[in-house]
Amino acid sequence: MSNLIFGMMSSDAPIKALAVVGGAALGAMFIGWLAQVLAKLSFAQKIPPWPLRILRVLGGGATGLLVYWFVFGGGGGIGGPGGWFGGGQGGSSDKPGKSVARSREDKGSEKSKENKSKEKAEEKRTESEPAEILRVEVLGNETLMKIARSQTIDSNKRYRIEGSSTLYTLEEVKNLILQKRKDKPPLRRLVVVVYRDSPAQDNALVTGLTEWTRLDLDPERGKVELDLSLPDQNAPID
Repeated sequence: MSNLIFGMMSSDAPIKALAVVGGAALGAMFIGWLAQVLAKLSFAQKIPPWPLRILRVLGGGATGLLVYWFVFGGGGGIGGPGGWFGGGQGGSSDKPGKSVARSREDKGSEKSKENKSKEKAEEKRTESEPAEILRVEVLGNETLMKIARSQTIDSNKRYRIEGSSTLYTLEEVKNLILQKRKDKPPLRRLVVVVYRDSPAQDNALVTGLTEWTRLDLDPERGKVELDLSLPDQNAPID
């Protein structure tokens, strides 16, 4: 019994009960006053005490039941959910606003996470793409003679794109590089291949290409990474 009383005192049940009693009292007074006013206006007479008391009891009971339904049975305080007394499941009057704000925050957080995941996917895709590479072989005289066989060789055409049989002059290779710089994606890396039977690294046939790449390429189109490859073998004929 003491636990029940303590539980009622620690909850909002006493406030709800007082609300019901107060509502019944106010309803009884209002109904009695309203009945007196209507009787005077209609019949110019007062209502006898006993009928007036009956009307007040009925009006107070009806008002008390109405307040009880709002407080205990309607899922909220007087005035609906989240009303004046904050009763039932309605809670405080600012909860709807808080729930709307929380919903907006959740949507913003989800959108932010979605944008971040898209950015990470884009970065991962970009990193996984192989850089555009051009491998240029610098060929020596012996290799050129083997390729020409019995035909006359052009000593100026001693540059070859790896995997191709076409021979280029230095100017033709430069033009090819410039063309690939305009491609999408553009050329990002140039590898100059010098075999054992190729001209030496410090030979003008090699440095003419490497120095031009370092100094003369248009930097506005992005930097081209320059590498020197030195395979321990002679240049392939085919």
